[in-house]
Amino acid sequence: MRGFLRNLAILVGIFIVFMILFPSVMNQVGDLMGGLGILPFFIIMVIVSALPKRKRR
Repeated sequence: MRGFLRNLAILVGIFIVFMILFPSVMNQVGDLMGGLGILPFFIIMVIVSALPKRKRR
């Protein structure tokens, strides 16, 4: 769970930096994804990518 929270915090941090540097571009991307209906799928993919990988022996 700690790895998930760390990875999710990194992704949120990157998102915040992009929102500060490029607010108009990020708003356009959000509008495009919402309009196409892929925003929920994208949110799920971000959460899945933030899950830590299991170590195999």
